[in-house]
Amino acid sequence: MTRALTRIDGAQRSEVVSQFRALDRRRIQLARSEVLARYLERRPNGEAGEMGVVRAEIGKKRPSLPIRKLMEQAGSAVQKLKPVFMMSPLSVCAIPASRSNEFRPRGYR
Repeated sequence: MTRALTRIDGAQRSEVVSQFRALDRRRIQLARSEVLARYLERRPNGEAGEMGVVRAEIGKKRPSLPIRKLMEQAGSAVQKLKPVFMMSPLSVCAIPASRSNEFRPRGYR
């Protein structure tokens, strides 16, 4: 063993690791809060226009608008409410061409 390793105080090292873990958990909590706050300030409100379409679909027991129609009628509101979509390539193809530049596969620029 090297001298540097033999001089490490195990108790002190354990305390530093515990402090790091506590700070890391706090950082994660703060990041969650920040993301939620940003989402809430950008979330659209209202009963008319695009949000009216979204609220009508949400209120139904079984949503009836296909994704293509929903995005044509309320695309901006849907994207503000749900900024990240997980879709199959076939589903992505169903989105109207006029909005295709707003949907990009992960890692695509």
